[in-house]
Amino acid sequence: MNRGQNNAAYANAPYQTFMNRPSGEAGKADWVGRLNSGTNREKVLEGFSRSAEFAEILKGFGL
Repeated sequence: MNRGQNNAAYANAPYQTFMNRPSGEAGKADWVGRLNSGTNREKVLEGFSRSAEFAEILKGFGL
């Protein structure tokens, strides 16, 4: 979370980590906007970990 990345660069990481795909423009813009408005990075990770898309990925692995 603290690798010196700006918010735009940081917003790409959870897409690769949780979804195994690059970010889409709209999704990335939403997360960057939230970060720029004061949402902390832990909340971003929480948002990805609790997303419906990630739940489907886990389900595919039987988790």
